Amino acid sequence: VNNWQEFEGLFRRLAYTSMIDSIKDLHWDIRPSPHFGTVEVRVMDTPLTLDHAVNMAGLIQATAHWLLTKRPFKHQERDYLLYKFNRFQACRFGMAGIITDVNTGDGCRLSDDTLRLLENVAVPADNVGAASAIEAILLQVKNDHDEAQNMRDFVAEGGSLSGLVKKHCEIWAGL
Repeated sequence: VNNWQEFEGLFRRLAYTSMIDSIKDLHWDIRPSPHFGTVEVRVMDTPLTLDHAVNMAGLIQATAHWLLTKRPFKHQERDYLLYKFNRFQACRFGMAGIITDVNTGDGCRLSDDTLRLLENVAVPADNVGAASAIEAILLQVKNDHDEAQNMRDFVAEGGSLSGLVKKHCEIWAGL
């Protein structure tokens, strides 16, 4: 979908065919929210702490500001060719995942790509009041710290699935 008119047309077609009843039935990673006049973004790594959730929100705001003001690239249909592959890499391996650039075919660690993004959004982050969020995420990435690796380490050290769930519930509850 390239613009609002295309989105409205797609929504009407899907509703007409009874595939969806409301916009909430579109399970996209990013979707418009006409009721609030905003864009909803599915959080990539379910945050276990409020601080991490706030930092992710700051990153999303800074990225949106950067994309809207700098227009660093023009959307093309082929941008989605490797989307599912790259998304799997991020979901499965966290920052250690290897993502592939659709234009060059080059692969790089998600952590390296994230560092480039953080550099690009540093100034926009100041403009939207998210500089501290970017700094916190930068520190996490540089320290090679992410929840995916923490989970793998826990299991590799003999932890059970129920133990992992218990540990994450405790983190989430702030215990």
